[in-house]
Amino acid sequence: MGSKHFAKLLFIASNLFSLFSYGQWSVSGTLEGQFDDYNRFSIGSCLVSDMTVKYKLNTMASEPSVLLNFKWQAYDPDNDNCLSKEAFEMFIEVQVDGKYVYIPTIGVLGATPKGNNTWGYNPFASSPTWDKLFLLSVNGIKAGSTEGRVYVERDIAKNYWSSGIMEVTSILIIDRSGKKKSIQ
Repeated sequence: MGSKHFAKLLFIASNLFSLFSYGQWSVSGTLEGQFDDYNRFSIGSCLVSDMTVKYKLNTMASEPSVLLNFKWQAYDPDNDNCLSKEAFEMFIEVQVDGKYVYIPTIGVLGATPKGNNTWGYNPFASSPTWDKLFLLSVNGIKAGSTEGRVYVERDIAKNYWSSGIMEVTSILIIDRSGKKKSIQ
């Protein structure tokens, strides 16, 4: 096998490893990071001692790709499964050109992890459609309801995504009652 052929196979193998390890194929312009909150808060009736959330925004095959994973510590160690019983949604808050927009993460989260500071399992990258990528606001939104959701138009969403000036400012958690918690 020639060195060019071997190099090509190595390139393909490393990208496949990236695809299976991270759930997405990094093309360009990856935006990733994490936020931590060490202050006690509640989601519904579940008391959370602390939470860490990782995000990764990427482009795969000219489409947006969103990955989110989290770990948390239950305030009451005997009730470390309380979050799986709550209805909540997470949104990635993004600032673009002085405006805040919100990326819904429905379909991104895998199984809700137990509250023992282990990462969630089965998180996967989601490829939202351009017309459902950015919400204009999360005011009045409740977990599990589509009521009141207004999205940025497709062409504007593509422009935001490709602008290179997108900044993730926080992860918002909204419960069934509409109560918000910001992890930053």
